[in-house]
Amino acid sequence: STEGFAHRFLPACMADFRRRHPEARFHLKVQHPDEVNRLALEGLVHLALRYTTAQDERLKTEFLGRAPVCAMMCRHHPLAGRRSVAMRDLARWPLSVSDPGTTARQLFDAACANAGLHIEPAYVANQSAVFLPMLPGSDIVLLSGYLAVMDLLEGAGLTLLPITNPEMRQRSMQVVTLQGRTLPPLAREFLEFVCERLSQVARLPPA
Repeated sequence: STEGFAHRFLPACMADFRRRHPEARFHLKVQHPDEVNRLALEGLVHLALRYTTAQDERLKTEFLGRAPVCAMMCRHHPLAGRRSVAMRDLARWPLSVSDPGTTARQLFDAACANAGLHIEPAYVANQSAVFLPMLPGSDIVLLSGYLAVMDLLEGAGLTLLPITNPEMRQRSMQVVTLQGRTLPPLAREFLEFVCERLSQVARLPPA
């Protein structure tokens, strides 16, 4: 999977599934989107979870749901009282974004370019979770999807706002398998379990 699924969502799925099926064994590889694609295409994994802006016809889409990139910040941040923000609103605040090559960063760069903005992120890392401890009490804004942080918002005093620039909504979360591959029964059952959990998340508001 890509990073956003690995923070909390997949560990919770694996633990819950194994309570039903103690015989299950898991090996989770967390990679950038291109590497996740390669592992799936070469048949090295049973299933892959990724964020995407385009589908690969060589892979079978088992689940597809919306996954906009949002702005996450401390609940006391000056922007936190708004219903939504635009990239222009974020330009004056220190931003935390992921590495180039991730879908969130690609959409951020596209939104800035289309809005005629040059925003130099204050913090960049290949694992966005490292930024979470920095948010409480600060003026930092983290670009993140809802799935990666949904169980943190209330207890950590954080809020997540939709970003109005259309580029930031052009992302989907996707579960894929290799076209024509027959999964072992337990892997197929876990796939269905994960897709059902994701369908519940997809119905929730992004903030």
